[in-house]
Amino acid sequence: MSLRFIRATEMRELRAMSRIHLLVLQTVVAVVAIGLWHVLSTDAYFGVAVLPPFFFSTPGDVAARVVRLFAGGTIWRHLWVTLSESILAFAIGERTVVEAKAGIFVPPESMNSA
Repeated sequence: MSLRFIRATEMRELRAMSRIHLLVLQTVVAVVAIGLWHVLSTDAYFGVAVLPPFFFSTPGDVAARVVRLFAGGTIWRHLWVTLSESILAFAIGERTVVEAKAGIFVPPESMNSA
C-alpha cells in the first residue's frame, strides 16, 4: 500500500470543489425546508392542517413582515430587545454554572453547622 502525497495546488482545488459542493447542498436544504414549510402551512391533508395557521405562518407572510419592519425602521427595536435578552440569558446561565460548580465543592457538613 503506497501513500500518495497531495501537492498544495491539488489540495486547494479539492477544497474549492468541496466548498462549492457544500454551498450547493446548503442551498438545496434551504430551498427544500422553505418549500416544505410553505406546503405544510398552506395545504390541509385529509381535512387536517399539518401546520395550523394559528401557530405557523407561511414563508411569504413572514418575508412580507420582515420587509415591512425594515422599511418602517422598527426592526432595530426588536433586534435590540433580542440582543439584550440573549446577553441576559448568557449571564444568568454562566452564573448558574459557576454556582453549581462551587456547590459541588462545598462539603455538606459545613452547610448543616449553621
